[in-house]
Amino acid sequence: MRNLFNISALLCAAALITACSNEEMMESGTSADGLTLTATTGANTRTSVDGNYHVNWTTSDAFYAFGGTTSVDKVYSSKGTFTLKSGTGTTGTFAGMVTGAVSNLQYAVYPADKYASGTMTLTFPATYTYPNSNAPMFGKLNSGKTSVDFVQLLSGMMRIKLTGLETGVSGSLALAATGIAGSAELTIDDSGNASLGTLSSTANEVTVSFTTVNTDPLVLDIPVPAATYADGITATLQIGTGSIQAFKTTSGFVVTAGTIKEMPDINDIKIDASTGGITFSKVVENAEDAVQAMKDGAKSITVNTVKANDNIEIPASSTSSAPVTINISSVSTTSFTVKGVSGGAEAVKINVPTGSKGTLTVEDIDHVEISGDWEKVTASTGENTFVVKAGAVIKELVVTKGNIEIATDAVVNKLTLEADVTINSRLYIPVGAKMEVILGTHEFTLGGDYYTRIYGGGELVLTGDETYKGKVTDKTSGISLYGDGAKFTMKNVDYKAAKTGGRGVFIDKRCSSALIDIENSTMVGKYFCVNTNATTEVGSNNMITLSNSTFTADETALLVNIPVTVTATQCTFTGGWQGVFLRGGTSTFDGCTFNLAVNSQYDKNTMEAGAITWSEGNQAPSAAITAGNRSKSAYDYKTTFELKNSCVFSVKVDDTDSQDYPAIYIDAEKNKPNQGVVFKYSSDTFGSVGTGLDIRETTGKVTVNGTEYKGKVD
Repeated sequence: MRNLFNISALLCAAALITACSNEEMMESGTSADGLTLTATTGANTRTSVDGNYHVNWTTSDAFYAFGGTTSVDKVYSSKGTFTLKSGTGTTGTFAGMVTGAVSNLQYAVYPADKYASGTMTLTFPATYTYPNSNAPMFGKLNSGKTSVDFVQLLSGMMRIKLTGLETGVSGSLALAATGIAGSAELTIDDSGNASLGTLSSTANEVTVSFTTVNTDPLVLDIPVPAATYADGITATLQIGTGSIQAFKTTSGFVVTAGTIKEMPDINDIKIDASTGGITFSKVVENAEDAVQAMKDGAKSITVNTVKANDNIEIPASSTSSAPVTINISSVSTTSFTVKGVSGGAEAVKINVPTGSKGTLTVEDIDHVEISGDWEKVTASTGENTFVVKAGAVIKELVVTKGNIEIATDAVVNKLTLEADVTINSRLYIPVGAKMEVILGTHEFTLGGDYYTRIYGGGELVLTGDETYKGKVTDKTSGISLYGDGAKFTMKNVDYKAAKTGGRGVFIDKRCSSALIDIENSTMVGKYFCVNTNATTEVGSNNMITLSNSTFTADETALLVNIPVTVTATQCTFTGGWQGVFLRGGTSTFDGCTFNLAVNSQYDKNTMEAGAITWSEGNQAPSAAITAGNRSKSAYDYKTTFELKNSCVFSVKVDDTDSQDYPAIYIDAEKNKPNQGVVFKYSSDTFGSVGTGLDIRETTGKVTVNGTEYKGKVD
């Protein structure tokens, strides 16, 4: 019998006599037709196990019936063995011979082949073959001798489910514990209730062998003698040459007769084709069980509850190439810790449900991946990174060691650096999300092979130490404000665009209401530090606010080529082609410094003064400030700029003052009605620098301090 395949209340068999009832013939042990009983399980049960289980009879099942006491102990006047002849499920037809009078039959014991009637002992064997687990039962015949009710399960049961095994897989599951198999004497008291005595001739392991045939999950129901197992019970799964500990119970593990122990499922079993190694996942109740499951070899663990101050240790066998996955069903707001046990070589994936408020500390683990919602995470990882998976939300991430990776639609609201940190993938700020990075004095490196992007309504804030500044090394193609309402703020930061072709920080095509705000910072770049990206259709209401900052580029420190509003206060702009290039918009510079610093060893700007056609981007004549436009097909808008409070200019070639370039260069398309330049200044601090003010458009498209320029500045 495969006991508890679907046991509901416990074990019941009804025996109905359907053949010869001549007691004289039965007493002699001979009958022309024998005796046939119909045995039914699952009815009239008086021992509750679980409301959803039922017993199913299987081929070769047999029970032993006896009764009628004699003057000799353990000797009964009537007895017989009944074997299943037909039927499946909960109803089967049994046939057998009775020695003695049927009327004296009182009791029944299952299975017959494990019961020694002469000594009244039941044997718990050391081996079973699935699906026959043959848990011992004790039953009583009714007064009419027409039915048998199996009223007692004489052992406990351990149910273990295995999932993920394909058809045709052969293996075994062994339970090891002191005295888990052997023989015990059956005693029946005056009320007709049975019990088993202490086991003798004991064995310390019981094994169930199986071969899967469309059995996923494979459910193993294993009889276990009722006892307290001082050292616990250890389960070992073996498939082919591979062997792995599936679980180990706690010490003092209690097995009670008549009850079933639902053990944690062994899920997603995988067998390595080359090594024969076995991995699996499990569901456990708490952090302590999770630690044990990982020691046992589980690679995917679901923890029902993680409580305050729990510690989950990740074993060294969990590596970045084969990490353990921990799924947490419920976690409180009080912190818990996940840490490595061998100095940081471990790796782990941690998932919590959306809406959780967990606080996690990661200590010395080489590689960590997390999903779900987190109140706060403190990460200490190796170079192989702390990974925030797609859809995850972390309110605050503190990195004390290691690098990080944030998926494109993951959100980290606040990132605090307590060490230098690299983002090893593209950093995208999702629509409407805000990410604040607290640098302190540490270095924050933006990696990845593309742009850092701030989507519509998103915001990226970089803040360093006020005295010593934090550092940002940007190895991407630049920080792009990539949607309407995107915002970038940087304060107390030394920023370097490290990638050849990196664009610094810029407002991308077609964006509206975007804002760049930089304060008390330095920016160094190749092509640009701060810029905009133009296209035929431009956005509106974009703003760039710069204060107390220094911008240095090999080509152009500040490039504006859309109708944006720029406000710069106490800033320095230095470029090899232009310090500032204004191709549109309205700009106000208050107390700023503009430097043209031509490097003769750098790529030469081919657009010389007097060029009547400018190309795209910063392809225009060099000056400390270049303003206007000479393109008939693009940048069709006006440029307005003002210099306030004695701005400072310099023009140098290879660090030497030069008269080869102007301080300010202005030009415009005279036949484009939307174009032109409006220039206003409070004092002339540029006229004696380089070639001074060079205005090429003389038909009135350029206005200087309110007067149309016709070849002379009044």
